Amino acid sequence: MNRKHEKRDIADIRTLLREYGDAVNEDRLYGAELNVLEAEGCDFELAGARLIGRDAAGVISEDRRRRARDTLESEPLMEELTNQFIVSSMRNGPEHLRRCELLVSKLREGFLSVAQLKSGNCF
Repeated sequence: MNRKHEKRDIADIRTLLREYGDAVNEDRLYGAELNVLEAEGCDFELAGARLIGRDAAGVISEDRRRRARDTLESEPLMEELTNQFIVSSMRNGPEHLRRCELLVSKLREGFLSVAQLKSGNCF
């Protein structure tokens, strides 16, 4: 994959994280997944980022889940992903930086919570 596609991919992922809680999943967050919304202080962006992580971990193959889990458990790779989010958004400021960190963190948290359960490694 070339750099041009990587930049577009990270922007698409950022958009998914920011918007997953709205529209299509709003009913889920007010219904069956209300615990996620409440845990995130009724913040739809953070709840959506966590929910997309959970959903992704639940639908991919065990092999892909294991590879994604390895990536998400790597501090250097998570730092790199967060930095790519920040750079690709072309915004700055401490609040924006913190928001990018939170979105990536919630994706990670949601994915790992399901991945660990599916692999039998509860925390």
